Parts: sequence; structure tokens; C-alpha cells
Amino acid sequence: MVRRGSAYDPRTLRICPRCHLHYHEDETRCLVDGAELEEVRDPRVGMVLGGRYVLEDVLGEGGMATVYRARHNLVERPCAVKILHPELSKDSTLRERLRREARSAAAISHPNVVEIYDFGETPTGEPYLVMELLHGSSLRDLMNTPIPVAEVIELGRQMAEGLARAHDLGVVHRDLKPENVFVVPQPNGTQLVKIVDFGLARVRREDRLTVMGQIVGTPPYMAPERFKQDNVTPAADLYALGIVLYEMLVGALPFDSNNVAGFVLAHLEDVPARLSTKVQSVPPALEDLVAELLAKKPEERPVDAHDVARRLSLLASSHVAAPPRHMTTRTSSLPRTVVTLDRWEGRLPIFEAMLTRAYPAGDPPSDLEEHLAAMRAALGRLRALRTDAMAAQRELEGLESEVGARRERLGHAVHVLGVDLSAARNEARRVAEALSTATTEAAEAHARFRDADAALARVRAPGATPTDADVSAARRTLAALEEWTTAQHGIDRLRREQVLAEERERDFGFQVEALRQGLAKVETDLDERAKKSRARLAKLGGERREEEMRVLWLASKITTPLRDRPELRALFDQLEAA
Repeated sequence: MVRRGSAYDPRTLRICPRCHLHYHEDETRCLVDGAELEEVRDPRVGMVLGGRYVLEDVLGEGGMATVYRARHNLVERPCAVKILHPELSKDSTLRERLRREARSAAAISHPNVVEIYDFGETPTGEPYLVMELLHGSSLRDLMNTPIPVAEVIELGRQMAEGLARAHDLGVVHRDLKPENVFVVPQPNGTQLVKIVDFGLARVRREDRLTVMGQIVGTPPYMAPERFKQDNVTPAADLYALGIVLYEMLVGALPFDSNNVAGFVLAHLEDVPARLSTKVQSVPPALEDLVAELLAKKPEERPVDAHDVARRLSLLASSHVAAPPRHMTTRTSSLPRTVVTLDRWEGRLPIFEAMLTRAYPAGDPPSDLEEHLAAMRAALGRLRALRTDAMAAQRELEGLESEVGARRERLGHAVHVLGVDLSAARNEARRVAEALSTATTEAAEAHARFRDADAALARVRAPGATPTDADVSAARRTLAALEEWTTAQHGIDRLRREQVLAEERERDFGFQVEALRQGLAKVETDLDERAKKSRARLAKLGGERREEEMRVLWLASKITTPLRDRPELRALFDQLEAA
């Protein structure tokens, strides 16, 4: 009758809103405190994962996974848990995507990317990941009303900063859209962007998870090259960012269609309307930036996300800031608190008082005395299990703290080098464009020299005295020759600059790649060193859960025969209050 294990149970369950004991659907009232039971929306509510993460309520459900509000029951830290749907868990590709989301986002470790704490599998084999619990709204929710330009600039800057860190570490999001951007209100009235759902992300060094020709992502936000090749680069994320910025400013997508094919053709062929034709208050620099982000060719977009963040920062400093937006924090029902040791140790004296008051002669039924003694013993075992679990948790936290410090140092170094690499890329692009222009101008100067030299040959007669026409033709030829020669010297100079710029770009790229490999090694080391502690916590957590369920079962055995006694009403009130 009482749910005593932690495995996933597909049957409908009911829960006591006071003591949180779980029952199957044939029960209507709690055996401990008599409260009317509530139906559990999801039978996973109350499950403990990894021996630590208690699922408390459903936050949302998508096509691939369900997200739960949860709590780390050793350190009382709120968190969110994403669990892949059971019917999808058999798909090795989808399982790998969730695992990759955990590893990718954990390694990124940036304020504008959701933090990943842990990952594993449920008792029935569904992969899950544990992440920070966000209180705020998705960008999609904010877009229900017009967003001021200054706010668009600031939110866009933070999105670019988060993407820059991901790209520096070789991670491409591949599905950036308003639903995957969360906005968290801060105490000082500002807003913090968190990019979420790296489930489609791909580390560029890893094997591909998709089949050629398969569309992976959200068509309204996919770059043109996504429909023609599978090798997705950071430039595709920049295109998606351009779509998001355009939609935030205009209140509509730059391309509209009611089917995938329509979006494919629009991204490949159509040029979106300039922002100034839709919104008059858009600064020209922002309009130009969005137009560059939406360029059909990846090489015509900004060199990287660092460059986008820099340009948006310049816009923010020159634009009047918008007043803080009043945001409603997304909440669900009040947290449910499952059984804990301290709570039940506080209840134990009440059960003892019940037996003393119900049987003043000191002759309670032997089965009730046995149940009370068993409860004392179970609480003692719980105390010992919690001590062991806290020791394992402290060991794991020590490892995570050590890795966190290394992540922070490496992350800062990656950022500094990433900014330098961005500047080098911009310089290399500038020199390449200047060289292209100079080459065209030199070719034109050479053509003018040839024309002038040919004209001089026509007016100059062998052995004749030079005329004014000969002098003018010679001067034109000399001027054209000097222009051509100057252009050639400029080309030589730009070629030398190009070599240096490309060397700087390669050098910074090499240093960033070295840091990527160092960070990857840090993550691998953490996984290896933490395995023992995580396995121990999972084992201890399962044992603790069994003991907690046993305490609940014993409580029901003690209270059921005593509930109708009027002299115990005050003690039952104390029990419920406890």
C-alpha cells in the first residue's frame, strides 16, 4: 500500500500534503496524520536520484525530456533535473546527446550559460542531468510585449558572451532560439541571461551524431549552410543570434512560413527587410550588425561572437539604458519536503508520549512497543548512513571545488586569448579585404599604364622632334607607371601584413586549442576521481531511502490503532505540526 522504494512506478500515486507519504490510487487518507491525499501529477515526484537529488515537482516537459524541480538532500541545495523520456532512452543517439549536453555545458562554466552539476541514469535507465534551478522567464515569454532597444542590446550582448565562451571551447550550440534563452532578474534590477539546452550541441572534435540530410534544430533559426552541409560552425550560431535579435526588435521573424520547406528557401534565397523599415528607433550600427549576422555566406558574418559582444557593448555605452523590467518569477506549487532524519527524530518523543498516554498503566500492546523500538533503531541507522553520506559528499565537494578553481583559471585564460584571437581575426580580415581592394586597384593602374604607353607609341615618330603631344603622352605614361608601381608596393606591404596577421591568428588559435585540451583533461580527471564518491553516495542514498520508507511504514502502524482516541488528539496535532 505504501510506496517503499525509489524505482520509477508508472501507476498513479497519491501523496500526503503534510507528511508526504506516498500511496497508490486506492487510498484516500494518510495513515499517519489522516490528511486527505493529493494525486501526484508525475509518479517520479519523490524519487531520489544518485542518492542525493529528490524530485519535488514538474517544471516543464518537452519533446525529448521532462524537467523537475529538485533538491540536494544532503546540502539542501535547490536544483533542476532533466530526464530523457523513457521511450527515447533506448535511442543511443539521444542518450549521447544528453550526456554531451552535460559535459559541454559543465566545461563551458560561464555566467551566461546554465550551470551543470551532475549527470547519471535513473534506476530504470533514463539518462538525467542536474543543473542550476533558474527563477525567471524564457526570452520567448518576454517577447510577448515590445522589448526596448537598450534591453535588446544588453540581452544580445550577454547571449554573445555566452556563445563566445562555448565557441572558444569548440562547442557549437546548434539550436539557439528564444525558448533556449532564460532571463533571470537580479536583486539590483538587472537581468542575467542564461543559455540553456545544449542537447544538440556538438564539440567540433567529436564524431558526428547526425545523419547527412537530417535536419537537427529549429528551421526558423537555422543558418543557410545548415541545409546544405552537416559541418556546423560557430557562424551558424551567429546567424541564429541575428534572427533572435531581429525578432526581439521587430516582434516578428525576418522570414515567415507555415512549413519547413518555406523556411529552407527563405534562408537560402531571401534577403530580410532592413530593420529601419520596421523599427525607426534602431541605431544604424545595430541595424548593420544584424544585417551582417544574417549574411547568407558564413565568411561575411562577424568574425566571431567576441566581435559581436564587443560591438554590442559599444552600442550599450552610447545608448540610453532602459528602465528595469518588472518580471514575474516563474514558480510552481510549494516545495514538498520528503522524510528527513531531523524531522523524524523530533517526532519520536510524540510517538512515545502517545503510548504513555494511551496506556497509563504501562502495558501497551507488544506489537506497538516493537514498532516503536524498530523506529528508534531505524532512526539510528539513518543517523549513521547520513554521517557516511556527508563524508562522501564532502569528499566529492572537495574534488568539485578543486576542479571549479581550475575551470575558473582556464576559463579566464580562454577568454583573454579569445578576445585577442578575435582581434587577430578582425585584423586578418581587414588586411585581406584591403589586399583584395589594392589588387583590383593595381590591375586598373596597370591597364591605365598600358593604355598610356600605347598612346605614347602612336604619337612618337622615329627620329622626329618631340612635340607637345609627345610630352603630354609621356607624362601620362609616367604618371600611370608611378601609380602602378605605388599600387604594387602597397600590395607587397599588405602581403607582409597578411602573413603577420595570419601568424598571429594561428598563434592565438594554437594557444586556445591548448587550453581546450587542458580543460578537457580536467573534466576527464574529475569524472574518474569522482566515480567512487558518486557510487558511494548512490548506494548510501538508496539505503537511506529504504530506511526512511520503513520509518513511515512504522509510523502508520503505530498511529492507525490510536487515531480515534480523543485523549490523543492534542498529540496528533503536535505530530502534524512537527
